[in-house]
Amino acid sequence: MDLVAYKKVHWQGLGWIVDGLRVEEDDLLETPNEDFDALRHVYKHKATGVFLAQFENGIEVLKAQKPISGH
Repeated sequence: MDLVAYKKVHWQGLGWIVDGLRVEEDDLLETPNEDFDALRHVYKHKATGVFLAQFENGIEVLKAQKPISGH
């Protein structure tokens, strides 16, 4: 989120996070909602909040499409 806030990155879909930042989909699937709540309190700029909301929604869509696998 620091990178998003600093570079004013707009939401480009989960592909940007998975491919561009090389974050594993399985790790995203295991991200608890509380983590997003905590980030909302840190990043108060509107554009960053929009990105965060779209990010959280993208993970919810991914969860609906793909069951969580065990590590």
